[in-house]
Amino acid sequence: EKDAFLRLGADKERDAFIDRFWAIRNPNPGAPNNAFKDEHYARIAYANQYFGIGTKEGWRTDRGRVYITLGAPKQRAPYRMPSVTYPMEIWFYSSSHPALPPFFYVVFYQRDIGDEYRLYSPFMDGPQGLVTTDNNRGRPAQVLRMIDQEFGREVARTLISLIPDEPVDVNNPRPSMASDVMLNTIKDLANHPMSKE
Repeated sequence: EKDAFLRLGADKERDAFIDRFWAIRNPNPGAPNNAFKDEHYARIAYANQYFGIGTKEGWRTDRGRVYITLGAPKQRAPYRMPSVTYPMEIWFYSSSHPALPPFFYVVFYQRDIGDEYRLYSPFMDGPQGLVTTDNNRGRPAQVLRMIDQEFGREVARTLISLIPDEPVDVNNPRPSMASDVMLNTIKDLANHPMSKE
C-alpha cells in the first residue's frame, strides 16, 4: 500500500486512496464514523502528548510506536529511581492477535536522563545492559540477583523472557530468542500475514 500510494501522481488520486485505505479497515462498513481510524489517531495523539522527547514527536519513539501498534497496556509499571539499573517501564499486554502470545511484557529503559526510553531486548541487551555499573555487566546471574533483590523475582524473570509462560532459570539465565521474535513481530505487525488476512 505504501509503494502504491507513493506512485500516485495527483492529489485527487491520493485522496481517493486514503479514503479507500480507511474504508476497508472500518469495522462497520458504510457507517459514518470509522472506529478503527478514530482509535488510530487517538493513539497517535496520546503518543505525541506523553512520549515525545525534545523535538522528537512521540509517535517516532519506541514507546510511541508500541502504543500505536498495540494500544494501552493492561498494566504499566514504572521504575524511575532504581539504584542498580537505568530507569525502566514494564508494560503488560493481553492480546487476541494470533501472531502474538496471549500474554506478554514489553520493557523500555532510559540510558541517559532526558533521553527517550528504548525498547529492551532480552537477547540483544540482556539484564547486564540495564545495570548502571560496569563491574557487573559481564555477569548475568549476579546482575539478576541484584535486580531480584531490588525489584522482585517477577521483574528479574521478565528481563530474561517477555513471555510469562516461557520456562526460565533465574539462577542460570539464558536470554529468550522467543522474546526477540515477538518484538520483531510487533514492529511489523501491520504487515504480518495474519494481520492482512
